[in-house]
Amino acid sequence: MNRGIDRRSLFRSEQDAVRFEESLAECVDIYQVRIHAYALLPNHFHLLVETPGANLGVFMQALQTRYGVYFNKKHRKSGHVYQGPYKAILVEADQHLLKLSRYIHLNPVQTKEYEEKPIQEIIKALREYGRSSYRGYVHLEKRKEWVSYELLEGQVNAWFGERRGSYRKYVETGLAEDDMDIALAIGRGGLALGTAEFVENIKERYRGRKDAGARKAEDISDRRTGRQTTAEEILNAVVSGLGIEERDMMLRRGGAMYRGVAARMLLKYGGMTQRKAAEILHVSTGAAISVRLKELDRELKNNRSLARKVSMVEKRLKGQ
Repeated sequence: MNRGIDRRSLFRSEQDAVRFEESLAECVDIYQVRIHAYALLPNHFHLLVETPGANLGVFMQALQTRYGVYFNKKHRKSGHVYQGPYKAILVEADQHLLKLSRYIHLNPVQTKEYEEKPIQEIIKALREYGRSSYRGYVHLEKRKEWVSYELLEGQVNAWFGERRGSYRKYVETGLAEDDMDIALAIGRGGLALGTAEFVENIKERYRGRKDAGARKAEDISDRRTGRQTTAEEILNAVVSGLGIEERDMMLRRGGAMYRGVAARMLLKYGGMTQRKAAEILHVSTGAAISVRLKELDRELKNNRSLARKVSMVEKRLKGQ
């Protein structure tokens, strides 16, 4: 999760929320993370993210940079947009994960505005709230391709029986229950959410990494991940798949689209930041890489030949 700096609004209009969702969808595709739930509030957002590639840091950096650049330009501002980098808590994949998803989806109606309102009015507001993944879960709108609904639905069906509406019932009955453990974990900046054994294990691992000067807690992963594809392997696949020479990517004129393809693959399969991709491709800044990626997305929608070649590049990299 993250907040606007000084708790200022992050989403001043529907257009802002849509732009954030577009940035989120793009980063899900590039970094191959899974979004299980999300909610956008006026001055903060919550994401329930799974990172098979243990790349939460680069994913969040790219997402917040994309939206931050848009926000400052749109609202004619400068400087920091967010309160800080972001807050992350590791969650055990059991009922704690379900409870966290419920907390996220109920967040929009757990404000002072709704404290004294009848339960049916609160439920109506929840079902009408359009800036979260809840409406997709309860089939009130078309499901978003970049949200992964299967895990939570599978869990709620396993716990409460495979009945249509099980997740809706689970979430909405939460209006009368107390998820204080979730709120405390988020509010106090806890490292993990789960059983006592799971939380202690994560704390122990974090202490060990901290003593060794390793990465922040939010980059700890419970998973063993495979070898990251090297930059050389990625560039070779791009050159081969596009049918070009490596020097063609570096041409000042005519090489921009090739650099866009290479940048996308470096981020997606190499787990690199935009800044690192810029260094490899001899591009001035990470922001310039962001521009290349947007231009590539537009080109792929209209250029079937390029889309086929990019697909070929991806097949080569998936086979690495």
